[in-house]
Amino acid sequence: MCELVVMSKRNALIGWRKAKDLSLEQAASMFGLLSKGYLSEIENGGRCSVALALTIERVTEGAISAASLNPDVALVDKARAA
Repeated sequence: MCELVVMSKRNALIGWRKAKDLSLEQAASMFGLLSKGYLSEIENGGRCSVALALTIERVTEGAISAASLNPDVALVDKARAA
């Protein structure tokens, strides 16, 4: 199950970036990152902070959900829905 989440996140981030015709450097800059390497790490399943997950969700206009990038956001969303 975990592998599916990682692949889903990877596919979503890469897909969004490629659909916008953005390089890793350009997308990283849009998200306020100083390093394209950190974005690459996230695209390959690395965890990001809640703040960065929310920034990515905002910049992508919801195309990438913060909950898919950080499990803590998913827990908050689940608690709010209860």
